[in-house]
Amino acid sequence: MKESLEIAYIAEVSGIKMYENLSSYSEIFTQICQIRKNGLTLLENFAKANEIELKIGDDLPSFYPKNLDDALIFAINYENSLCYTYENLTDELKNDELKDIIFRLWATSNNEYIVALKEQLKSCLSQESTTNFIEKSQKDFANITQNLQDIISGKADKNAISNVLNHPQFSFFSGLALGAFGASLIAKNLEDKNEK
Repeated sequence: MKESLEIAYIAEVSGIKMYENLSSYSEIFTQICQIRKNGLTLLENFAKANEIELKIGDDLPSFYPKNLDDALIFAINYENSLCYTYENLTDELKNDELKDIIFRLWATSNNEYIVALKEQLKSCLSQESTTNFIEKSQKDFANITQNLQDIISGKADKNAISNVLNHPQFSFFSGLALGAFGASLIAKNLEDKNEK
């Protein structure tokens, strides 16, 4: 019983330290850290009631990720490994009270922390994909616009025309580009008429 309690205690203290280190990246880490402290209190109260002294060394691992994505992935992996540890502990424990506490720690990690972390990671990756898509679309639009200008001015060769016509986004981009050119040509014609 004492060994299981110590394993859970070290895991929770390590988790708190990890989330404190990650808190500058996102509010989600601060929130998980605060909730995790409640779990640590449950373990400490059980230890006190059963006169078990809990000790922990100063050599807890530290993690300093390069970015939010890395921090989220690290935290998800930590929680997954912790869930596995807690499942094994609850299978072996005979003390129902400690078993219940560790089960609650497992449930919070599995049903709340991991779910929240995955949602945050999904959101980050989705934003990155959207940004990359927009940047690529802007480059494609600029290229097609330039090619269409070359076609209209007679500077384009057969290869350039073929590249424009075969571009997968041609119909969309050409509509935008031709719309812009049309507005430009109308404006130019109006200026010419006004000058006459």
